Amino acid sequence: MKKAVEKNNFSKTQFLTLLYVIFTVFGFLMLFYPQISMIRISYCLSIFAIIIGIIFLTRYLITGSFQNIDQYGFSVGVLFIVLGICALFRAQDISNYFITIIGIILIISASIKLQYAVDLKVLQDKIWSFFLVVSVLIGLCAMLVLIFPFSENKNQSFFTYTVLTSDGIISLLSMIYLSIRIKRYSKKTIDMPDEATTSDRTKASNDKEDFSEGSKNADSEKNVDSSNKSDIDSNKKE
Repeated sequence: MKKAVEKNNFSKTQFLTLLYVIFTVFGFLMLFYPQISMIRISYCLSIFAIIIGIIFLTRYLITGSFQNIDQYGFSVGVLFIVLGICALFRAQDISNYFITIIGIILIISASIKLQYAVDLKVLQDKIWSFFLVVSVLIGLCAMLVLIFPFSENKNQSFFTYTVLTSDGIISLLSMIYLSIRIKRYSKKTIDMPDEATTSDRTKASNDKEDFSEGSKNADSEKNVDSSNKSDIDSNKKE
């Protein structure tokens, strides 16, 4: 069960890493090559969503995730496939609202980093405040993109893609750092029972030694009493 949970967490980490890499690369491309057609990007993202859905479905069936009620790989896979197919038929509409979609993605990403900050706070890591500030800033930038449209589309696009690129880089670094901290914490937690067991064994051994010494002392006192009694009897006879 423990190995299955670790494997599931590892796959989630791989998935998030892939998404953050895509965010970063896409942001760089749109910053330096803004002439790329939005419709083509919409088609590529739609196909990518379908591929992700197929991967989730395949993994769900192959790894036996159905044995764990907390796993929703099948549902997530179906969701990605359906969204990808719908996006293929509405690529033009998606390209028209692409900035809005990115703003929503940034809000979701900011929420994930807020979770990272809370996790680091629980782990008593001093850097948790940095992640808290970053998540709030990215969330505010995303709200700025969604609520307050810029006077010029070029400025809004440049601002949105800059935030997306920055978010992708920060998300990758934060996820790597959090993974390292959680592994260290888990290792420390696993080692603690072993230390406690060793301490219990040492205490039991000491108690056993004390008991043995107490038994020896009792036997010695008993022998002394017997010897004294024998001496008294001998004196009476005399």
